[in-house]
Amino acid sequence: MVMNNRYLFRGKRLDNGEWAEGLLFANKFGKHYILPYEHYGSIGLTSSMYVDPATVGQCTGLKDKNGKPVFEGDILVKSERSYTIAIIAKWQDGGWCCGGVTACQYTYRADSYTLAKFEVIGNVHDSPELLEVLEK
Repeated sequence: MVMNNRYLFRGKRLDNGEWAEGLLFANKFGKHYILPYEHYGSIGLTSSMYVDPATVGQCTGLKDKNGKPVFEGDILVKSERSYTIAIIAKWQDGGWCCGGVTACQYTYRADSYTLAKFEVIGNVHDSPELLEVLEK
């Protein structure tokens, strides 16, 4: 998602494990931090939060059926009459797609029409137990 000509990212804070959203930066020491949008342009980075780079994901710019923004690594489901489809949002081959755990096989195009039928139920970082179910 682009906000004020900037891309929206999220990552888990190193100090408390909470999610932080905003602009993503990396310093010369390889530390990643997120600066909330409301503090962009202010002097100093006292409001920035160091995040675990393994948890960083970009917002796709799309929303699920409840209007929740979909981030890279989110797990989404859609229930049909007799089955449930589960997918993971990923950046692959130069575009957003949604598919299986290891690759975007059975790919859904990540567009607003398709994702409006799905609901975010977790993500690969907070809900690793969902990955075990999806792999079966």
